[in-house]
Amino acid sequence: MPDKIGVYVCECGTNVPEGVDVDQLAAFAAGLDDVAVVERHPLLCAEDGCRQLADRIRSSGLGRLVIAACSPKEHEPTFRRACAAGGLNPYLMQMANIRELAGWATADKAQATAKAESYVLGAVRRVRQHLPLEAREIDAVADALVIGAGVAGIEAALTLAQKGRTAFVVEREPYVGGRVMKCDEIFPNMECSSCMLEPKLDALLHHERIRVMTYAEIESVLGYYGNFVVKIRKKARYVSMQNCIGCAACYPLCPVDVPSAFDEGLGKRKAIYVPFRGALPNVPVIDREHCLHFAAQGCTACRDGCPFGGGPELIDFDQQDEVVELKVGAIIVAAGFEPYAGAALGRLGYGKHPGVYTSVQLERMLSPNGPTGGKVVGRDGQPPRSLCLVQCVGREPDELGYCSAVCCMSSLKLARVLRHKAPELAVSLVHADWCLPGKRSQPFFGEVAGAGAKLLRVSDPAAIEVAAAGGKLAVKARDPAGRPQQIEADMVVLAAGMRPSAGASRLAELLRVPLGKEGFFQEEHASTGPVSSALQGIYLAGCATGPGDIAAAVAGGAAAAGKVLSGLLPGEKLQLEAAVAVIDPDKCSGCKMCLGQCPYQAISFEAERSVCAVSDVLCKGCGTCDASCPAGVASARHFTTAQLVAEIEGVVA
Repeated sequence: MPDKIGVYVCECGTNVPEGVDVDQLAAFAAGLDDVAVVERHPLLCAEDGCRQLADRIRSSGLGRLVIAACSPKEHEPTFRRACAAGGLNPYLMQMANIRELAGWATADKAQATAKAESYVLGAVRRVRQHLPLEAREIDAVADALVIGAGVAGIEAALTLAQKGRTAFVVEREPYVGGRVMKCDEIFPNMECSSCMLEPKLDALLHHERIRVMTYAEIESVLGYYGNFVVKIRKKARYVSMQNCIGCAACYPLCPVDVPSAFDEGLGKRKAIYVPFRGALPNVPVIDREHCLHFAAQGCTACRDGCPFGGGPELIDFDQQDEVVELKVGAIIVAAGFEPYAGAALGRLGYGKHPGVYTSVQLERMLSPNGPTGGKVVGRDGQPPRSLCLVQCVGREPDELGYCSAVCCMSSLKLARVLRHKAPELAVSLVHADWCLPGKRSQPFFGEVAGAGAKLLRVSDPAAIEVAAAGGKLAVKARDPAGRPQQIEADMVVLAAGMRPSAGASRLAELLRVPLGKEGFFQEEHASTGPVSSALQGIYLAGCATGPGDIAAAVAGGAAAAGKVLSGLLPGEKLQLEAAVAVIDPDKCSGCKMCLGQCPYQAISFEAERSVCAVSDVLCKGCGTCDASCPAGVASARHFTTAQLVAEIEGVVA
């Protein structure tokens, strides 16, 4: 015997009656097969309406339900809860949208009523095909992994730890703090970067709920939201993190000098080193590639000269990489960025003319712990008398193809620092546009522009040329009126934009999340899901998703941590979506067509059986696999072919 179907028409105040003849609609529904109850309600979604609906389901013994009301996007969860309260499986209910699709979309009331009748008929026919689905629960881990120890990763870890979660932080460099540590002062307040970050760095390294692993990389990621298993390779430092006190006595003993990557090649470091003075943790690492101990010489100078006796308990040349396995419920990607290093730099004389530098190199020169002790000097050791900052390097479509947003303020900051540290230096800025967002940027621009810096606007940054001119460098361009302009300077500094972090593509592959066309991690939605990825449980922070400043990175880190804190609660289980896809293993040919189509990476190939299978933990029921399966053996629960055909036949009947 067929289940009794109840049809409930919500008037939504006056919204539905103004466009649809509700009496006629109710009479039409009462005449449909298997419909035992038809009722109207002025506002069914209200608390009182939902309570009455639950009572009527129980008292009438209804087996299926049709709600003729608004869009399912608005109140389907509301009515599902009412069904559950009335003892009816929530998936034995179907909504018919008579407000947006009929009353509001059709001016003629008779035509709108006819449309509403067709939607109700379609819903009645569809709900007959519904199956009772049950949501499953699984245990979940409430701790999280943070990839990257820059400002975004630090903020995420500290936010997680405040609420009793353990935050595991993995950083590929041997220090924490990220690229901010290369700067001396930070705009717009001109704060000392190390002073600004020091309290956070100290809290990060000494918080009992935070475990920091520097000089480490992600090796593999398995599992799903709530239950990720991550393997991390901690590279051998050859220096004990527990026993070394960072006295630095071993550095001058090392006979090797290597260009310092942290100082952008402007300074030297030893084979045993910390990247910069004040780096945390203050424990050196030995560069195996350049250390003479690992060459034929077998050098042990650093260990022999250690004032604390050396030995393997302090410096162990036999130390091996260590692989650590973690179980976490969520992962926050705060992988940062890399400075642009493409062809536009070479076109503007970088690497050709000794007087051409990048803005990051100038940052290191201006830093007291940099290669020049805070003084601006050229490669010949002489201070320049004039300096020209060139904006928008690499912005052209065939290079980066986008504005990095922070370069303008960064160059203005550099101009201001130069005016204070070297007031005799003539500073010029060549720019195409000014990107000055936020409430503090415009006043900052006015302050720098009024301090004597020369500003030259050009029509096309891609057409700027840098050439040698009688012992100086000539920056040549055309202004917006098309007139040729030229600025001569002893030093030219190129303000390059931001590009995706090195290794972003490999990390994305390990995490099974997509990258955007620019190579940054792709957000779930640029406006409404800026810290979520396509894969539930993987969150994005800072410059992992694109160029941004420190404030945005901190906000992103806190937001990503907030997603973890609100979704994973200690001791609570995760409720899984019931309306997910399923693949019939007896009919699947193993063609793998669905594997590349699933946007949530929810399908795997089982090699032993040569079939594809859907993870109901990762699946969101989008139905992409159903549409792409050439054999028709993949189906989406609650959106089966039989259900959809029944609804369509009802609507067009």
